Amino acid sequence: MDARWDKIAKLDLDAVREKFAFKKGWWWRLGHSALRTEKEYRQFLFLVVLSQGKTVVPWSRDVDDFWHEHILHTERYARDCAEILGSFIHHNPHLPEGSPAHSKALAETRQLYLGAFRERLRKSRGSSGGIGCGSDMPVAFSDSTTHHSHSFSSGHHGGGHGCGGHTGGGHGCGGHGCGGHGCGGSH
Repeated sequence: MDARWDKIAKLDLDAVREKFAFKKGWWWRLGHSALRTEKEYRQFLFLVVLSQGKTVVPWSRDVDDFWHEHILHTERYARDCAEILGSFIHHNPHLPEGSPAHSKALAETRQLYLGAFRERLRKSRGSSGGIGCGSDMPVAFSDSTTHHSHSFSSGHHGGGHGCGGHTGGGHGCGGHGCGGHGCGGSH
């Protein structure tokens, strides 16, 4: 594709993929591929890098969960962001699914994906309503001029994760749940 894709393709996500697959559980692994999810996550990162300042929406729960796992490897995530973008890719929890802003971001993500990969996003297994997870929508966008802390919102997070924070091998309600968070440059 180009030099930006090459940087993303070279990221070592083996440990992230292994932890992601472990947390998803054996039942998920019967019908899904952690390698496929990793590929889609790399596509997600590429769209973030291509469209700095625009909102990019993960298109499945699996892509969002893979992203969460990458973020939990804090040093690696910070280093990878610097490598592919030159700045940290921030997380933004404030784009509820179904809102006008979410609908716009979703349409823009689909267009970005089509332009970058010359194919339409397909509906993924493991997604809630086709895109995202839970009652809110995760989003990502980068802005190297602003820096925000990682914040959390509560929400239901399926796919084998439970409530209660980071114990028990997962994200959860009141902790790092899938309540509409994402990377972002402004709140």
